[in-house]
Amino acid sequence: FRQISVKLLFNPFYRSGLSANKITVLNFLTLGLCSVILFARGNELLGLLVAGLMAMVDYIDGSIARARGGNSKLGQYLDTSLDWLWLMLFIGSVSYHNNVMLIGYLALIGITFGNWVQYNGNVNLRLRFPFRITHLMVFGILTNHAAWGIIGVAVIQWYRTIQLYRRSVWNMYKE
Repeated sequence: FRQISVKLLFNPFYRSGLSANKITVLNFLTLGLCSVILFARGNELLGLLVAGLMAMVDYIDGSIARARGGNSKLGQYLDTSLDWLWLMLFIGSVSYHNNVMLIGYLALIGITFGNWVQYNGNVNLRLRFPFRITHLMVFGILTNHAAWGIIGVAVIQWYRTIQLYRRSVWNMYKE
Protein backbone atom coordinates (compact mmCIF):
# COMPACT_ATOMS: atom_id res chain seq x y z
CA PHE A 1 0.00 0.00 0.00
CA ARG A 2 2.86 2.37 0.87
CA GLN A 3 4.66 1.69 -2.41
CA ILE A 4 1.49 2.25 -4.42
CA SER A 5 0.83 5.50 -2.58
CA VAL A 6 4.32 6.80 -3.22
CA LYS A 7 4.20 5.85 -6.92
CA LEU A 8 0.84 7.54 -7.44
CA LEU A 9 1.13 10.61 -5.26
CA PHE A 10 4.78 11.50 -4.70
CA ASN A 11 5.37 13.55 -7.87
CA PRO A 12 2.20 15.69 -7.68
CA PHE A 13 2.82 16.49 -3.99
CA TYR A 14 6.52 17.11 -4.53
CA ARG A 15 5.79 19.50 -7.41
CA SER A 16 3.18 21.32 -5.31
CA GLY A 17 5.96 22.83 -3.22
CA LEU A 18 4.12 22.06 0.03
CA SER A 19 6.32 21.11 2.95
CA ALA A 20 5.88 17.69 4.53
CA ASN A 21 4.44 19.30 7.68
CA LYS A 22 1.87 21.25 5.64
CA ILE A 23 0.87 18.05 3.86
CA THR A 24 0.44 16.33 7.23
CA VAL A 25 -1.75 19.09 8.67
CA LEU A 26 -3.82 19.58 5.50
CA ASN A 27 -4.36 15.84 5.20
CA PHE A 28 -5.70 15.68 8.76
CA LEU A 29 -7.86 18.79 8.40
CA THR A 30 -9.40 17.69 5.09
CA LEU A 31 -9.51 13.95 4.52
CA GLY A 32 -9.08 13.02 8.19
CA LEU A 33 -11.87 15.15 9.60
CA CYS A 34 -14.11 14.44 6.59
CA SER A 35 -13.80 10.69 7.22
CA VAL A 36 -14.60 11.16 10.93
CA ILE A 37 -17.74 13.14 10.05
CA LEU A 38 -18.78 10.46 7.57
CA PHE A 39 -18.34 7.74 10.22
CA ALA A 40 -20.32 9.73 12.78
CA ARG A 41 -23.16 10.18 10.30
CA GLY A 42 -23.26 6.48 9.47
CA ASN A 43 -21.69 6.66 6.00
CA GLU A 44 -19.13 4.07 7.05
CA LEU A 45 -18.20 2.69 3.61
CA LEU A 46 -17.63 6.18 2.20
CA GLY A 47 -15.77 7.00 5.42
CA LEU A 48 -13.49 4.00 4.81
CA LEU A 49 -12.82 5.19 1.27
CA VAL A 50 -11.90 8.69 2.47
CA ALA A 51 -9.80 7.21 5.31
CA GLY A 52 -7.99 5.05 2.74
CA LEU A 53 -7.17 8.16 0.71
CA MET A 54 -6.01 9.84 3.90
CA ALA A 55 -3.72 6.86 4.62
CA MET A 56 -2.28 7.11 1.10
CA VAL A 57 -1.46 10.79 1.58
CA ASP A 58 -0.11 10.04 5.06
CA TYR A 59 2.57 7.84 3.48
CA ILE A 60 3.70 10.73 1.28
CA ASP A 61 4.75 13.28 3.90
CA GLY A 62 7.74 11.26 5.11
CA SER A 63 8.88 10.62 1.54
CA ILE A 64 8.62 14.32 0.74
CA ALA A 65 10.58 15.23 3.88
CA ARG A 66 13.35 12.76 3.05
CA ALA A 67 13.51 13.92 -0.58
CA ARG A 68 13.89 17.53 0.54
CA GLY A 69 16.39 16.64 3.27
CA GLY A 70 14.12 17.94 6.02
CA ASN A 71 13.30 14.97 8.20
CA SER A 72 12.69 16.76 11.50
CA LYS A 73 11.66 15.80 15.01
CA LEU A 74 8.79 18.29 14.72
CA GLY A 75 7.56 16.55 11.57
CA GLN A 76 7.75 13.12 13.18
CA TYR A 77 5.94 14.39 16.28
CA LEU A 78 3.29 16.14 14.21
CA ASP A 79 2.69 13.10 12.01
CA THR A 80 2.42 10.70 14.94
CA SER A 81 0.27 13.04 17.02
CA LEU A 82 -2.24 13.66 14.23
CA ASP A 83 -2.35 9.93 13.38
CA TRP A 84 -3.25 9.12 17.00
CA LEU A 85 -5.73 11.98 17.22
CA TRP A 86 -7.45 10.75 14.05
CA LEU A 87 -7.57 7.19 15.39
CA MET A 88 -9.24 8.37 18.58
CA LEU A 89 -11.75 10.50 16.67
CA PHE A 90 -12.39 7.55 14.34
CA ILE A 91 -13.15 5.17 17.20
CA GLY A 92 -15.25 7.84 18.91
CA SER A 93 -17.31 8.58 15.78
CA VAL A 94 -17.94 4.91 14.98
CA SER A 95 -18.84 4.28 18.63
CA TYR A 96 -21.20 7.25 18.58
CA HIS A 97 -23.02 6.14 15.43
CA ASN A 98 -23.36 2.55 16.66
CA ASN A 99 -24.52 3.52 20.16
CA VAL A 100 -21.63 1.79 21.92
CA MET A 101 -20.03 4.85 23.47
CA LEU A 102 -19.13 3.12 26.74
CA ILE A 103 -17.26 0.38 24.89
CA GLY A 104 -15.64 3.03 22.70
CA TYR A 105 -14.44 4.85 25.82
CA LEU A 106 -13.07 1.59 27.22
CA ALA A 107 -11.25 0.97 23.93
CA LEU A 108 -9.77 4.48 23.96
CA ILE A 109 -8.69 4.16 27.60
CA GLY A 110 -7.08 0.78 26.80
CA ILE A 111 -5.20 2.27 23.84
CA THR A 112 -4.08 5.32 25.80
CA PHE A 113 -3.04 3.43 28.92
CA GLY A 114 -1.30 0.75 26.87
CA ASN A 115 0.72 3.36 24.98
CA TRP A 116 1.59 5.09 28.24
CA VAL A 117 2.82 1.80 29.78
CA GLN A 118 4.74 1.01 26.58
CA TYR A 119 6.46 4.40 26.62
CA ASN A 120 7.18 4.65 30.35
CA GLY A 121 7.97 0.99 30.89
CA ASN A 122 10.23 0.89 27.83
CA VAL A 123 8.53 -2.29 26.59
CA ASN A 124 6.90 -3.18 23.31
CA LEU A 125 4.23 -5.57 22.11
CA ARG A 126 3.29 -5.51 18.45
CA LEU A 127 0.01 -7.21 17.69
CA ARG A 128 -0.22 -9.32 14.56
CA PHE A 129 -2.86 -9.37 11.87
CA PRO A 130 -5.87 -9.48 12.40
CA PHE A 131 -5.59 -8.11 15.94
CA ARG A 132 -4.54 -4.57 15.11
CA ILE A 133 -6.93 -1.71 15.65
CA THR A 134 -7.39 -0.83 11.99
CA HIS A 135 -7.95 -4.44 10.92
CA LEU A 136 -10.59 -5.02 13.59
CA MET A 137 -12.41 -1.79 12.76
CA VAL A 138 -12.33 -2.26 8.97
CA PHE A 139 -13.51 -5.85 9.31
CA GLY A 140 -16.36 -4.73 11.60
CA ILE A 141 -17.44 -2.01 9.19
CA LEU A 142 -17.20 -4.17 6.07
CA THR A 143 -19.28 -6.91 7.70
CA ASN A 144 -21.83 -4.31 8.87
CA HIS A 145 -20.94 -5.05 12.50
CA ALA A 146 -18.92 -1.97 13.47
CA ALA A 147 -19.97 -2.38 17.11
CA TRP A 148 -18.21 -5.76 17.14
CA GLY A 149 -15.11 -4.06 15.76
CA ILE A 150 -15.21 -1.61 18.69
CA ILE A 151 -15.67 -4.49 21.15
CA GLY A 152 -12.74 -6.32 19.54
CA VAL A 153 -10.53 -3.24 19.84
CA ALA A 154 -11.47 -2.80 23.52
CA VAL A 155 -10.74 -6.44 24.38
CA ILE A 156 -7.50 -6.68 22.40
CA GLN A 157 -6.16 -3.32 23.63
CA TRP A 158 -6.80 -4.21 27.26
CA TYR A 159 -5.12 -7.58 26.71
CA ARG A 160 -2.16 -5.72 25.15
CA THR A 161 -2.08 -3.26 28.05
CA ILE A 162 -2.02 -6.04 30.65
CA GLN A 163 0.80 -7.82 28.79
CA LEU A 164 2.80 -4.59 28.51
CA TYR A 165 2.26 -3.88 32.19
CA ARG A 166 3.44 -7.39 33.12
CA ARG A 167 6.58 -6.93 31.02
CA SER A 168 7.36 -3.53 32.50
CA VAL A 169 6.88 -4.75 36.08
CA TRP A 170 9.06 -7.80 35.31
CA ASN A 171 11.80 -5.53 33.92
CA MET A 172 11.68 -3.39 37.08
CA TYR A 173 11.81 -6.54 39.24
CA LYS A 174 14.88 -7.84 37.36
CA GLU A 175 16.73 -4.57 37.96
